[in-house]
Amino acid sequence: VANPLARATVHCEYNGTVTEERLSAKDWWTIATMFNGKPQKPDMSRCPKSESLSIKAGRQTYYIGRDDCGLIYSVNREKVFFLEGAELQAMRAILSKYIPEKGLRY
Repeated sequence: VANPLARATVHCEYNGTVTEERLSAKDWWTIATMFNGKPQKPDMSRCPKSESLSIKAGRQTYYIGRDDCGLIYSVNREKVFFLEGAELQAMRAILSKYIPEKGLRY
């Protein structure tokens, strides 16, 4: 479960540049609310994931699938869940305020 009250940081490695920015409380609350309640399952996905695009909130780390995959990998739980449609677009819009838009793609 994503703690919407934790301090959260987005980490992005793209084109030889590393960006790390703290998310505003409002933006993290919005993303955490999207994460919570999603069915989680063992990682059987072929979507690429790594720390190169991730969110750290409190003791939790989430790897974010790039492109339009929608995969979110909970490192601590070793489980995946997905965002789709409007939720995926909303999360991408929030993250693009903190990292380069091209950093959301491979």
